[in-house]
Amino acid sequence: MDTLSDYLKWYGEFSFEDKPFTEVDNFVLSKLAYVIVADIRVDVPKCFRRVIDELEVKSGIQGSLGDYVPLIEEAASTKRFGEIRLVNHEDVYNTSLSAQFAALTFDLTDEVRVVAFRGTDDTLAGWKEDFMISFTETEAQKRALEYLQSSFDGVHKVYVVGHSKGANLALYASAHLDDKYQDQLAWIYMNDGPGLCPEVCDKSCVDKIKHKSTRYTPEYSVFGKLFEETDIPVKIVRSNAEGMLQHEIATWGVAHGRPDEVDTNSPGSIFINQILDQWIESVNNERRISFVNDVFSAFENNGMKTTRQIQERGPFAVEQILIEILNLDRSTVRTFMKLPVTAALDRAPDPLKAKKIKKNFMEYTWIPYMVMIMASAVLFCIPEYFLQVGISLVLFALIVFEIGVTIRHLKESHWNLQEESARVYVCIVMIGIYAMLLVKEDALFFIGSVAIGVSFLAWAYRNAIVFKNLCEETEKKERRAEKVKLVTEVVMLVILGAFILFAPKDTLKWYMIFLGIVFLVDGIVNLLMICHKAYKDYDRIRKRENNNKV
Repeated sequence: MDTLSDYLKWYGEFSFEDKPFTEVDNFVLSKLAYVIVADIRVDVPKCFRRVIDELEVKSGIQGSLGDYVPLIEEAASTKRFGEIRLVNHEDVYNTSLSAQFAALTFDLTDEVRVVAFRGTDDTLAGWKEDFMISFTETEAQKRALEYLQSSFDGVHKVYVVGHSKGANLALYASAHLDDKYQDQLAWIYMNDGPGLCPEVCDKSCVDKIKHKSTRYTPEYSVFGKLFEETDIPVKIVRSNAEGMLQHEIATWGVAHGRPDEVDTNSPGSIFINQILDQWIESVNNERRISFVNDVFSAFENNGMKTTRQIQERGPFAVEQILIEILNLDRSTVRTFMKLPVTAALDRAPDPLKAKKIKKNFMEYTWIPYMVMIMASAVLFCIPEYFLQVGISLVLFALIVFEIGVTIRHLKESHWNLQEESARVYVCIVMIGIYAMLLVKEDALFFIGSVAIGVSFLAWAYRNAIVFKNLCEETEKKERRAEKVKLVTEVVMLVILGAFILFAPKDTLKWYMIFLGIVFLVDGIVNLLMICHKAYKDYDRIRKRENNNKV
């Protein structure tokens, strides 16, 4: 597959006077926008080849370029790009405003000008601003509009290009441009960037530019599908990278001087975008603001300001951030946990329905303890098979659910097997693993042991937190029975959890019988405590009524 480097070899000898501006030139200029030129003075227009020469002398070619610095040097060495003139640039980085903005203006000819907006660099302020477009107009968007309006001189036709966040800035600035400049605006090229959030921007403003706009995404596109502008035509481009790495514009394919197009996005990216769309729709603006601020505060609290710092710390950075997030405000944690829940259920959880279910469940506090007593009866009857049967039924239920979801998606896509292949593959893998577990009895025992052991330890940790909070809220002698019960449960759960994680299989029968005894005793004790509390409440009400009569 041919790439931008091949395009530079074919078209490099032609100026923009010889061959007019093309779609692939948009790719190249969007990549050139990532070059940091803050130290270059452009009191008079300066050819791009000279700009690169000056940078190499001063500080070298820097920017979010990855392994593609040679591509920049190659472009500068050609007639086509080396002779274009840099006439203006702006580079802003402000952590207090969470602003990262940069743009470059090139004159290709005496009549054609290109404004190229830079995408996100490696600063976390820039990444935070990417998230902020989901709930507010950002500082970068406002600056992009000001910058674009200042680029019109009444002489040049202006093309606007951008990649990633730069594509969003190109869209925002062009859509909000004063009507007096619209005739001079030639075309807008948006390369795998998010659209405008409907809750933040009036989408009707896109109507005046949609006839002179084009979106480009790679086969595996995630960023370009967020708040997707479906009214603007899209071209899907082949890439020589895999998965999320296809976002890098330098990996996009070229065929005969044009983008190497394919018919549809890859099934994996379609699957991810369905989940993200449902998750975003389920989170209101207030939650989005809290989530973004808290998550990026977690990065700052750990001294991380760039993505490079995160990469250098490796897995430890991920661990630190997860711990920080889980210690944040409960609403932020719930928002964070909605994403895996949405992926598992194929739909975002309905908060009103969840609240109603929780309320109904809390009204019947005796139900879980009755379930524990019934589970103890089953454990006494089939102690040797309870673990395997229980895990088998849970896994079977999950497979049936996933098959149902996949069939529903296939129906909605009119049985487009290619589009939904990711879900089909998941079902096939799950069925294969389930069949293997049924044949390999030890494997089922291992998974069951880990699941129960971890669940018990997590249960013990939760009870320890409840005990700590109870001690802080009450005097030492108050609610003593409840405190004793919690301590006993914590000790027993830790012992049971640790034992099942390491116990040999031949001890399973006695372990399950002992577990049944624990469930039975715990269930009965909790039911007695509920009855005792209910009796005390009833007695208090009865005494109050008698006092009122007197």
